[in-house]
Amino acid sequence: MNLHHKQRQTHKTMVIREKTQMHKNTKRMKANINAFYAINGNNVIDFKESSKAKDVCEFLERIKEENEYDPIVVLDNSKTHHADITVKKAEQLDIILVFLPQYLPDLNPIEFILKSVRKEILKEFIESVTQLRKLIKNSI
Repeated sequence: MNLHHKQRQTHKTMVIREKTQMHKNTKRMKANINAFYAINGNNVIDFKESSKAKDVCEFLERIKEENEYDPIVVLDNSKTHHADITVKKAEQLDIILVFLPQYLPDLNPIEFILKSVRKEILKEFIESVTQLRKLIKNSI
């Protein structure tokens, strides 16, 4: 009986050793993503080199261009989201800004979507920022 038990353990060890190895690109790549996930309307995804207030304003303009109605945009508490220029741009575009309470990212609906995107990205060997951006767009 002990011999049979040892054989089973050996077999398990062999199976573990046969698993394929994952190769990951360790080069650091950054894809600054702005994402508007519409419940009613058109999703908008954009990549910027930075996340400055002017970039947020440009993204608000894209949201308005691609949606007929007056959107409600849920934002975290980034300084660029609260910047005077951002708030004024939203008012000009008839966009309602809803700010989440501090330190509660779980309340942000986009976080659930980005979590699933990250899960998909981890399956791939990413060779370039262009490939990374394409994967993100296709995952949303």
